[in-house]
Amino acid sequence: MSSVAVSGFDSSPVFVALERALESLSDAQRAAEIHQIGGIYEIHLKNSRGQSAVWTVDLKTTGTVLKGSFRQADVVLDAADDTFLQIASGRISSLKAFETGKLTVRGNLALVNKLDSVLKLAKAGARK
Repeated sequence: MSSVAVSGFDSSPVFVALERALESLSDAQRAAEIHQIGGIYEIHLKNSRGQSAVWTVDLKTTGTVLKGSFRQADVVLDAADDTFLQIASGRISSLKAFETGKLTVRGNLALVNKLDSVLKLAKAGARK
């Protein structure tokens, strides 16, 4: 099992795939992603059983995914597990989820617009 996997969360495979995608990038590719995104995401999800989990996606310094809260995040996102899965699958954009109140945001709102790009990396990682 991946170090970022959390049982009971349907979105967990998204973070595993994102971790895999980032690990597979060359140093130059990882640096390009960090330059493009330039932020640290702290993502808080709650599943249907009321359990909570937190992931940190660092695309500002290291290009890594971590389970838990480890760094000073530029943006903190809160959502239901199923909402985040819809965002990750492209059924709803992160901006639309924010506008409808399904995704709450604290911090740098500009990074919400970049979340969809971040999640495209996860889709690439899932294919590997």
